[in-house]
Amino acid sequence: MPSLAALLAPLLLFASGPDSCVAQEHALRTVAHDFWLGYNRRDTTLLAKVLDESLLLVPSTGIVTTKPEFLAHIAGPSQSMQSRSEEKLEDVRSVFAGETAVLSFRRRWAVTHRPSAVSFRATSRMTEVFVCRGREWKVLAFQETLIPNAERPVSAVAPGRYAEYVGHYRFGSKGDGAEIVVTRKGGALYEAWAGDAPVRLLPGKFDAFFTRDFSIEERFVRDTHGQVIGVVYTMGDSEVEARRVP
Repeated sequence: MPSLAALLAPLLLFASGPDSCVAQEHALRTVAHDFWLGYNRRDTTLLAKVLDESLLLVPSTGIVTTKPEFLAHIAGPSQSMQSRSEEKLEDVRSVFAGETAVLSFRRRWAVTHRPSAVSFRATSRMTEVFVCRGREWKVLAFQETLIPNAERPVSAVAPGRYAEYVGHYRFGSKGDGAEIVVTRKGGALYEAWAGDAPVRLLPGKFDAFFTRDFSIEERFVRDTHGQVIGVVYTMGDSEVEARRVP
């Protein structure tokens, strides 16, 4: 004898009436896949089909875009900087609330400067809000958040070089702010701000360091003799200095 859940399943899919959409994650995944397939192929017909007329799209640049503006951009002249997103969704979360739904996922993407063939890779968490229109899910809103340094490669640095960075620093161009302590433990470098727990620093290139999933990058500064004399921290629109102290 079929279970109660099996008997109710067809009713639950269209519980709100004949014009309701299938309230299952795979239905949202299908629309999300078509969205990015259309984006990568510059297929405005496919994009027009899956995007709602009231679309509000906010990419990683923070520039708010409407559906007509987005389609015009896709159909316009090819740009020097060309972005392409992987179609695979990772770490997917979904929420349904009546005639609306939310799909949040991680996705890798790259932007390439076509004349020079230089590419930059990044990982974002993307959130798409869907609205049900005539039994079809449409993308109503899109928001992208960059995940800093998610897969940024770690440079090969001889552990012996870490000794050049170990020491005490203080915030401020004059070194009169809160203390920073840089220490080495085996083959790893750690940094603690004003008594906080030490955080491991991962080496980039040319005296630059970073941490996973956090957008501050720091670069140790050297004098004309090659001695480390300070640090510059960069995040968003800000640069913060620190000077080495005895």
